[in-house]
Amino acid sequence: MDVIHGKRELRKAIAQMKLQMTELQRQEESLFVQQQIEATERFSNAQVVLAYWALGDEVTLSPLIENWLGKKQFLLPVVVGNSLELRCHTGVASMVQSRHYGILEPTGSLFLEYEKIDLVIVPGVAFDAGKRRLGRGKGYYDRLLPLLINAYKMGVCFSFQMVDFVPHDHYDHPMDKVITGNSSF
Repeated sequence: MDVIHGKRELRKAIAQMKLQMTELQRQEESLFVQQQIEATERFSNAQVVLAYWALGDEVTLSPLIENWLGKKQFLLPVVVGNSLELRCHTGVASMVQSRHYGILEPTGSLFLEYEKIDLVIVPGVAFDAGKRRLGRGKGYYDRLLPLLINAYKMGVCFSFQMVDFVPHDHYDHPMDKVITGNSSF
């Protein structure tokens, strides 16, 4: 099976599993992931954190972001064309509805000093023990991650999104750590 076909099949399988997840499971696993992130030395020491505002089927980080806002600088991505533009997060009240994915997006100032990002928390469709990540297929993070030369890359997902093997190519960037809804490595 070629890489493209393998990725497509894995995305379909994970999408079916997401449909079976209850809201309570989603909340419990999201809380576990948030607690595990907060317990890491990388998060404790980070000053500038690139996170994300979750789609409905992703690990929710909004309580973590809002709890630490003001103590750390949080950046959130905004889809612009084929790229992610990084914006400073200033609070939920200043966010607007996205035209692309229907999620809230920050309206804070544009952030271009990528070398100052200490930690990036990355969602994924699936991860494996090699810390390889399968995204949604648009390549947004594949283009962004190489630019974050000083950032520690932390992938997050629900427990069922850990798989034996993620098909990958040279442009797929592994994480430094992965935290799931019931473990981390």
